[in-house]
Amino acid sequence: SDGGPAAGTRSEQPSFRKADSFGIDNNFNLLRLAFALMVAVYHAIFLPGVAGWAALEGPASVLAEIGVQGFFVLSGYLVFASLERSPSLRLYAEKRVRRLYPAYATVVILCAALAVALVPAARANLAAVGEYIGWNLVFLNFTAPNLPGVFEANRLHEINGALWTLKIEVMFYILLP
Repeated sequence: SDGGPAAGTRSEQPSFRKADSFGIDNNFNLLRLAFALMVAVYHAIFLPGVAGWAALEGPASVLAEIGVQGFFVLSGYLVFASLERSPSLRLYAEKRVRRLYPAYATVVILCAALAVALVPAARANLAAVGEYIGWNLVFLNFTAPNLPGVFEANRLHEINGALWTLKIEVMFYILLP
């Protein structure tokens, strides 16, 4: 024996968590933040429709496009990694549904419920609210993107303009295998 600590003890060894490409110790969250900020800056400039900001809309739209495309590329990589780690297509599909659909459905239903609770025009047209919920829950949000009386004075009337990206994501989930 060399007089050192007994084999197998960790008292003097630093403990470092090994980073892996799919864990939390990577730069994906930083990339997601950068892409999200690109899109958020564009929307902050475009949505208010301030006349003095019109010259910024073009350059900001380029950043937003990079942000959206970056999200799709990053998502493609991560979804492919999920597929590779899945022992079966059934488990892969279950993971994709569990990852996406609960939050998606919650957003759609919560927006509709808030509109009904807060906006008289939505309460007066429950059929349109039902159409919004139904079409959005099956990823066909372009069919009914608006709720009666909500955002009607705004430049754009969609309740959640980002939902269009999720039908693209679902298409990639289906095509990837």
